[in-house]
Amino acid sequence: MGLVQRWNPTGGPRPIGKYAQLSSPSPGTRMVFIAGQVGNDGSGALLEGVAAQTRQALANVEALAAAVGAGPQDLIRLLTFVVDAQNLPEYYAARDEVYERWFPDQDYCGHSLAVVAALAQPGVLIEVEGWVAVPEHAPRADPADPAGATALADTDGPG
Repeated sequence: MGLVQRWNPTGGPRPIGKYAQLSSPSPGTRMVFIAGQVGNDGSGALLEGVAAQTRQALANVEALAAAVGAGPQDLIRLLTFVVDAQNLPEYYAARDEVYERWFPDQDYCGHSLAVVAALAQPGVLIEVEGWVAVPEHAPRADPADPAGATALADTDGPG
């Protein structure tokens, strides 16, 4: 059994897109929540256009999942915000490119999509949040930091 169970139950509504109706972390796992990712690269530069931002936001989700030892196959759910319904065709095309690699067997994670008027900063056209399953006793520190000094939690807040 993998870290995530996904299914579309008999008698339930058929998905209208590329997602599972139900997703659950398997026993012995915990959920890690990936904050909303936008189309900015490692230097912080925001990429131009919906397709480029979509690919980059999903790459950022994948990189953060990898930081806790997970991959796209361990995604429980995604939540995507896209500015303006006119951007949906470009979003879907870019997302489908990534999904071909992430979900080659079409075992998609849960997903919700909202069309919004704007996001937090001008020029940001897409934002993607993720929920990923990791083994209960998986490391909680960034693997790139062998001393474990950099926690994967928000260091700006208390605790």
